[in-house]
Amino acid sequence: MYIKKGRDKYMWLDKESQIDLLAYSPFAELITNITANKRLNPLTIGLFGRWGVGKSTLLKLVEKNIEERDMSKKKYVCVSLNSWIFEGYDDAKSAIMESLLRTLMDNQPAFEGLKDDIKSLIGRINLMKLGATAIKHGMPFIMSAINPAATTLTLAQYLSKAKRKEILEDIKQAWGEKEADEDKDTTVENIRLFRKEFSVLINKSQMHL
Repeated sequence: MYIKKGRDKYMWLDKESQIDLLAYSPFAELITNITANKRLNPLTIGLFGRWGVGKSTLLKLVEKNIEERDMSKKKYVCVSLNSWIFEGYDDAKSAIMESLLRTLMDNQPAFEGLKDDIKSLIGRINLMKLGATAIKHGMPFIMSAINPAATTLTLAQYLSKAKRKEILEDIKQAWGEKEADEDKDTTVENIRLFRKEFSVLINKSQMHL
């Protein structure tokens, strides 16, 4: 869709639509039916196409179909995530997990009474992010402590003063969490426990993936 901007100037409105102007309803219905079939779950469906062909619109139509089928919101939960707003791969992974959990928390009918479980999982994600920060940014600080002259210039180029202070606080917090609970020591352990606790959460909610 084009929208007029100024005199004889137009720009493309990059926004999905809940109105089917592209005749995608049959595809949306097919995906909805597949999603509702427990024998086919869990599964991943990929949508491929050039920019502007309507991939987001198709997803919006699927979401609309699901909401119409499950008015009580006890069987299905739709989670939308804009991956373009995240810069790094690690950030994207953490953001996907956290966005999913916060959406589940907002879905009162299916996850009522499970907020504490969800908050615990979000806390575990925060620990993983802090661990990643310490690994990614902590080494230059350690090296500068060992040999300040060798890394002064590198650090000055690497981070601003405000960012260095922020990272130091993150590392201190991560170390404090480590001392408070040795079971949360490693990223690998956090991932293992996250998977286990997330599985327990889904079982409690009686949702199907």
